[in-house]
Amino acid sequence: MLNSAQLSFYVNEYKKAKKHPEWFSMFSGPRNRRELSKYLNRSAEYSMLYGKWSSVSHAADLHRFLTSNTNGKPAFWCIRNPESLQETANYTVVFTLRAIRLMKDKYRSQEDISKWYKEEILEKWHSLADLKIKVVAREV
Repeated sequence: MLNSAQLSFYVNEYKKAKKHPEWFSMFSGPRNRRELSKYLNRSAEYSMLYGKWSSVSHAADLHRFLTSNTNGKPAFWCIRNPESLQETANYTVVFTLRAIRLMKDKYRSQEDISKWYKEEILEKWHSLADLKIKVVAREV
């Protein structure tokens, strides 16, 4: 399939690139995620979210996970701490709604989705703010 004439243009670009190039870097695109965020006018989101989330995977900000248990002994929060579920859910809604709006604007620009948003989304989204998450520590 990759040898087809239709794909040769893309295959040749891939072969010119370094080993396993990022998809966005091909065809003289941004060299890294930070440059991609600038290109997409999303630098603030990149700085706020990617920096925070990647620090977990790279163990750059370990002090955020230090705490103490109910006996006062040192403890760690788990990396996938449920206290961040609300924040993650909110970002998911925001990004999903943005994607829906962009797709609607591109392919169905005349369609009005405000009724759908008000009836199906808004109240459910706002109810996320009322969620109470209780984290219970346990001895291992």
